[in-house]
This record gives sequence, C-alpha cells and structure tokens, in this order.
Amino acid sequence: MRWRGMRVGEWVDVPLGEVAEISWGDTKTTKASYTPTGWPAYSASGADGYLPYFDHDQAGVVVSAIGALCGKTWLATGRWSCIKNTIWMRGNAARADTAFLFHATRRPDFWPRRGAAQPFISLGDARSTTVALPPFEHQRRIAAVLSAFDELIEINERRIELLEDLARSLYREWFVHFRFPGHEDVELVDSELGPIPEGWTLARLDDFAEVVVEGVDPSDLPPESHYVGLEHLPRRRTTLREWGSVESVSSRKLLVSRGDTLFGKIRPYFHKVAWAPFTGAASSDTIVLRAFPDHGLTAFVNTVTSSDELVAQAVATSNGTKMPRADPKALLAYQLSVPGEDLLLEFERTVRRWIEWSAELVHENRQLATTRDLLLPRLVTGRLDISDVDLGILTPAEVE
Repeated sequence: MRWRGMRVGEWVDVPLGEVAEISWGDTKTTKASYTPTGWPAYSASGADGYLPYFDHDQAGVVVSAIGALCGKTWLATGRWSCIKNTIWMRGNAARADTAFLFHATRRPDFWPRRGAAQPFISLGDARSTTVALPPFEHQRRIAAVLSAFDELIEINERRIELLEDLARSLYREWFVHFRFPGHEDVELVDSELGPIPEGWTLARLDDFAEVVVEGVDPSDLPPESHYVGLEHLPRRRTTLREWGSVESVSSRKLLVSRGDTLFGKIRPYFHKVAWAPFTGAASSDTIVLRAFPDHGLTAFVNTVTSSDELVAQAVATSNGTKMPRADPKALLAYQLSVPGEDLLLEFERTVRRWIEWSAELVHENRQLATTRDLLLPRLVTGRLDISDVDLGILTPAEVE
C-alpha cells in the first residue's frame, strides 16, 4: 500500500480483494431461469429479470464481466441475485463502503479487460485491481453526494414514466372506453368501428398527420444537431432519453422537426414510438409522422400512434418475415373515432403539457448526469475535497 500526500486527507491505494469480498455471480444460472415475478436478478446486461429466490439481502456492486457492457457496474440494493457472466463485490464493513466502491469503480476505464473480440474481466484481475481509499467516513460522505445525483435522476425517471402512463391512460379512457368529461349524458350509436358516442365522427390518422420523407445530409445540419437511431427509441415509452450526434453518422438520414412522432419501422412489435423534442435527423428506418399545422395536434398524433391498437395494426400489416417492416400507408390508414373540437383540444393541451414536461425532466437528468460525471473522478481519487462541493447543485429548480 502507498499513501499519497498529494490528495486532500489520507488516501491509500489498495487491491480491491483486500478491502472487499469479490466473487462470481451464480455461474449455473442463466436468463433461461428467469421467472415473470420474484426478486431482481442481474446479468451481464444489468437488472433484466427476476428469480424466485435471492442470493443477497444487502447492498453490493454487480459488474458485467463479459460482452458489450463489460466493465459496467450497478449498485444492487435490497434482495437480489446475479447470474452467469457477472462479478459481485461488497466492501468490508470497517475498511471500504460498498456505495463508495460502486462510484469508484463505475468509471468506464476502471476495470482491466482481456480479449479483443469478446472482452472479459477475470476474477483474479478484479481482485488485484487497485482502488484509492480515503478514511471510511470520508468514503461515506463522497458516496452520499454522488448517490444523491443518482437518486434525483431516478426520481425524475419515475416522474417521466408516470406522465407517460397518464397520457396513455387518458387516451384509453376518452377514446377507447369513451369515459370523457360529460360522457354520462351522451348515448352511444352504431358505426363501422362499433358503438361510438353520439356526435363523434370516424376518421383516419391521415386526417391529422402525414408521413414526412425528407432526406438530409448530416453535414448540412449544424454540428450540434442531434441524431436519433433505432437504438435510441425506447420500447413502449414515448420519451426520448438518449440520442447521438449528426457528426457520428455520414449517410443521408431523415429530417426531423420538434413535435414529430418517430415510429421504429423495423420489427414494429418492439413498440418503438417517441416524440421528437428537437429538430435534427433520424434513421431512415424510422417513420416520421408530422401533425398538420392547421390542427397542430402533435400530442394527439403521438398518443394515437403509440397506442397498442395502432401498433398491433402496424404489426399485422408489416412486410417481411425475418425482419418485418411497418408500412407507412397502413399507419396513416388507421381508423379511429374523434370528438368535437373542444374536447379534442382539451386532450391536446393536457397531454402536450405532460409530454413537454417529460422532455424537460430528461434535460434536467442529462444536466445532473453531466455534473455527476464531472465530479465523480475528482471525488473518488481525492483531487477534489468533498467540502468544496456546492451542494446547491443537488436541489435543481422545479419544472414549471
């Protein structure tokens, strides 16, 4: 061990195996053992399933030991398990705080990897890898600050999911179950789609939106413009959390405007539909739907397009077997019943507010993550004293 006088306070470099219990995950258990419900289980891809039992009932660090995410770590809390191709770690009570170890080892360049085509971390390498440790109480203070960022991000994620669920539920209540404001005084009448409220009319999606196929060379866009690939579109969620830069792509893409709805064309059963919070470019394997300007019903178009019923129609009318592709014409031909203008605009105002709030929360989370990632390497290596951190950054202003 070597004490470093250059840092604030007393820090020591020590092999992880001397201050933490480190072991393989359950090498006999694979994802094939997952059950619909149970205790959270971690694979080399993260927390992606459940098991009917748990192997741990206290916090631990799970490390992806092989594959594309090799070296990525997760802090597991409560009762949990980890399976094949993972390593788990828990700090010794008196020497290393588990939460601090999580932050100290979550840096992309921390873990030594072997192999090129299929990178992996050996158990021996994990145990011998050196970590810098300050006194135990100092570790806990650093971990508390960095964990506060993660907690705020998680709170915002739950708020985004709640807003998405509210939009989906409101659409089903008003447009599927016909329990809209004042529905008690409205009778149902027969139509081609079955009973609908009296005064409502039948329409198609192309009455409110069009498919836009406007090619753009990424080099013609400002370099700070964003690019949305199929990998960025979330499943069964309508809020974009991630995107790339147009500088990362070279071939022609589709031009996207703020408020467009992006529908993942390949394998439509993945249910990838999102609202575009910016102007930029999207993959040519994306269907770009744009609400007509005279209606401006961007939230309504997005909600209809992301509904289970429309996605089911997209799947049923897709072309191809190995890699089915949604048919844009089939999306536009989707039939629905719509109310009068007042109720339609009330829905639009309400849901658009939720959609834009979700986009603001994503922006807030990206700022929190950026600040955390700037602080993390400095705090966990002692280059920045925890007492020099302005904790005001942990209380961001509420979104209006």
